[in-house]
Amino acid sequence: MTVPHSQPRRPRACVLVLTAAAFAVFTACGGAGALAVEEEANAGGVEQLAITTTQLPAAFWNQAYTFALRAEGGHRDYVWTLEPTARLPAGLTFDPTGTLRGTPRTTGSFILRVRLTDRQDPAVSVTGAFPLVVAVGIDDLRAEPGTQRGSVVLRFTAPPASDSPVSAYEVRASIRHIATEADLAHAAVVAQSHTPGAPGSLERITLTGLEPGQTLQFAIRPVQAGAPGAFAFAVASRVALGSGTPRPANATTISTPGTLSTPGTYYLDRDI
Repeated sequence: MTVPHSQPRRPRACVLVLTAAAFAVFTACGGAGALAVEEEANAGGVEQLAITTTQLPAAFWNQAYTFALRAEGGHRDYVWTLEPTARLPAGLTFDPTGTLRGTPRTTGSFILRVRLTDRQDPAVSVTGAFPLVVAVGIDDLRAEPGTQRGSVVLRFTAPPASDSPVSAYEVRASIRHIATEADLAHAAVVAQSHTPGAPGSLERITLTGLEPGQTLQFAIRPVQAGAPGAFAFAVASRVALGSGTPRPANATTISTPGTLSTPGTYYLDRDI
């Protein structure tokens, strides 16, 4: 019996081709009279230029404001410019880095219209328009003990005239430090029925029903047509003990606690 001699398998030859223009990969392998070709493409080039900012945060009268617009794609050496139809409040400027900054001196609604240009050759540009609202605020809030027991008086200048008049004030108080809006999570709303005065007038709100002798931090903001303005924060104020404290019939009136060595009932006639 004759056993046929097996033929050795011929090695397959493969060619790998990289094309830089489209970054395509071609693999060609030949064998047994067949040619297999595979292609894997990954289109290169520059991403489309786009402004990714969708809205501007609210600004508040007489309070510092900074916000930078964001973009993607194109060649990243961007230049931002204002469109001729842009309308900004007095006190705010827009620079070539896409940053809106300053301190608004007027209130109302405005439109920021911008153009973004990259450094491609030729250059590519896109435009965007963003509403900007400048709400009223308070920048001179003061707090001090009132004349009645359990009271504190808030004093401030009413916000300037704007598109919508101030309809009320929201007051918050806390035994903890409050200096930012994030701190307001632990601040309670203090009920009060103050009627707002004319723009620019001196306002005085007396808060009552507070715990006498306690030290509180206060914050206040104006409300316009159902929309709140910016919070203003005051230094802490001690709640008045006040002359309204009931005086026991058998108490001895004193003006300073001093060192009391004789047992008895005493009435302190002023805050300490």
